[in-house]
Amino acid sequence: MNLRLQALRQCFPAALLLAALSVSALPAQDLPDGPAKSDLKVVCTKCHDLNQVIARRRTAVDWGMTVDKMITQGAQATDAQFSAILDYLIANFRKPINVNQASAKSLEDELELTTTEAEVIVAYRERNAAFKSLDDLKKVPGLDPKKVDAAKDWVAF
Repeated sequence: MNLRLQALRQCFPAALLLAALSVSALPAQDLPDGPAKSDLKVVCTKCHDLNQVIARRRTAVDWGMTVDKMITQGAQATDAQFSAILDYLIANFRKPINVNQASAKSLEDELELTTTEAEVIVAYRERNAAFKSLDDLKKVPGLDPKKVDAAKDWVAF
């Protein structure tokens, strides 16, 4: 079997999955600047159109699983490049997490909270009304307001 056919077979499942996603309004040439912008273009476009890669915002955990999946399907890059690509995707195409619906584990993973802090948020929202703002979230006893401020771009209500 020729190399081109092998590459197509290797990339087809990922390309099919990503083709099902809606196409992003952000043209590939307008990607935000960042240390892994060029790595993203080189590594990911071997199998798919770049707009398919960034078509849907994902949580940090979902981006990690997506990059892992691409690695298992044969994407070629160094560990440092994959790490930089993941950081770039999370920084630029991350989906905020809804603190009124997320599990404690999701809050912990996505907002870099301790297990105790995440559990306190869930318990507080179950005893009280849904959070409506960052100020409401900062009122949770045992939660460091500095961590809330640090995560403000990744919190949805």
